[in-house]
Amino acid sequence: MDANEYREICCRPDSFQRAVLEATTQILLQSHPPLAVRVRELLEGSPISKPDLHGAGKNTDYFTVKLDVADAEQIVGFLQDAEVAAVLDAQMAPVESNGRTPTKADRVAALVDTWMGYVAFREEAAI
Repeated sequence: MDANEYREICCRPDSFQRAVLEATTQILLQSHPPLAVRVRELLEGSPISKPDLHGAGKNTDYFTVKLDVADAEQIVGFLQDAEVAAVLDAQMAPVESNGRTPTKADRVAALVDTWMGYVAFREEAAI
């Protein structure tokens, strides 16, 4: 596989970085352990093959996600709950001078966006 083909595959909504799947697993362990196991199983599979000259380690792995839309929608719901909780926790903390959304909420919001993109991709593919 060449670098352009690899980049194209990794940019698809059903390709998730290792860090995204790990962070999703951590959040789901608190709210819905069975879904956490399903996401962790994705990490136990083989990552997308990297081009020969790709020198980075496993922290740069991407995985093709194959989950039912219903499972992915549940994941989105639990992540949205975690995002709200992060915002509420931040409201209890001292106010930041720049008024920015807390970093934890930003990270969880990015996970929500990624999983919502996956749901939309799967729904579109089903049409």
